[in-house]
Amino acid sequence: MEKIENKANARVTFKELFDEYHRLKTTRPFFSLDNHEELCTRIALKYPLVRQAYDELGTAKVQALKYHVGNIRRKLTKQVRLPSEYKIVKMIDTVFPKQMFISKSKAKSELQRIYDDLGIQKTAKAADLAK
Repeated sequence: MEKIENKANARVTFKELFDEYHRLKTTRPFFSLDNHEELCTRIALKYPLVRQAYDELGTAKVQALKYHVGNIRRKLTKQVRLPSEYKIVKMIDTVFPKQMFISKSKAKSELQRIYDDLGIQKTAKAADLAK
């Protein structure tokens, strides 16, 4: 918490944030000067992915994903009850770099990986990205 509060540009890893959030949620000290719920709220406001991952995936799943933010976002996207097209667009947004050239073969392989992750039985084509 000291890193978050004292230095605006301090680097804090997702693992550190998630573990601190988990600790605050699961421990109830007998005597503490800090309000645990308030500290959790401050983490959630500044880093909403931490709270979302904790609430929707749970500690064991986040640990199994090795705290990898990209994998956590993909897992959260897969769990959303929305049409497949929306999920595909959300995953494309996280995978492909913005305003950069991507080779056709790389685009097709990444799109195929997205289809496979979502369980879509379809062969990826570069033309699918133009739709």
